[in-house]
Amino acid sequence: MKRQFKTMVENFCHWESHTPEKVFLKQPRGGDFKDFTFYEAGQQIRKIAQWLLDQNFPPRSNIGILSKNCAHWIMTDLAISMAGHISVPFYPTLTDEQLRQVLVHSDCKVLFVGKLDAWESMKNGVPASIHCVSFPTYYEGAPAQFENWESIIQSHKTLERFEITSYNDVSTIVYTSGTTGVPK
Repeated sequence: MKRQFKTMVENFCHWESHTPEKVFLKQPRGGDFKDFTFYEAGQQIRKIAQWLLDQNFPPRSNIGILSKNCAHWIMTDLAISMAGHISVPFYPTLTDEQLRQVLVHSDCKVLFVGKLDAWESMKNGVPASIHCVSFPTYYEGAPAQFENWESIIQSHKTLERFEITSYNDVSTIVYTSGTTGVPK
């Protein structure tokens, strides 16, 4: 029996192969927009996925995303899934204590850090054991120990073949915002 719905990676790959030059994402930048075609986004997604695979994490590892909505958030989410891992997005308004609690509870291996208003008040919540990657543009002046999105894109090959996770597999773990206590 054929499934009625496809995974987000299957849907992305369909449009990437059928409409590579069409705009997939538009990221506002000041008074202008940066467009990412399906092809351009696919190249970045596949390189980030390859970098994640190169880290040799156990399959289905939890990978965190800490950012407001932006094009790189979506690309990261797709890359995590493409690499066979589980995304764990965190609210960009968490306190450092809340962030630490959910990072430790979820056993995140990597945290992608992007567009934020209050990183200075959050950064102490990131345990030293968690490897951080900064999105381009949004987090200028990232600490030296952060891996940089652009350097990953420039230094990694494009993932060509990967296994599509099962439609029934967990793809994302979502915590509450913690407005009524500790995020759950």
